[in-house]
Amino acid sequence: MARPQPQPSKTSSRKASESVQVERLHQGYAQSMEITKLLADEKSKFQHIRIFDTVANGRVMTLDDIVQITSRDESAYADMLTHLPILEHGKVERVMIVGGGDLSIAEEALKHKTVK
Repeated sequence: MARPQPQPSKTSSRKASESVQVERLHQGYAQSMEITKLLADEKSKFQHIRIFDTVANGRVMTLDDIVQITSRDESAYADMLTHLPILEHGKVERVMIVGGGDLSIAEEALKHKTVK
């Protein structure tokens, strides 16, 4: 069974300190975040990026209104993708990071003394 893809959210038209980001993850399930401060709201020819602070999830980055990363869960995400494979390998010297625009994977990889 294919996993449903997140749908773009709807953000209320109230001022940033009173807005709510709602991301519909699939039919019957959504997550919402109260925005306390809107830090960036930019559109490129490729995507819409927003960065904002929230009450429960800390700083959040969305692309096309779909949550990409939050400061609340960034460390768990980066730790699992970095430390487990490096420790399992045993002596990693070089890593390749595809994507990684928030630099959290690079930051964690460089904590290992063998990584150059």
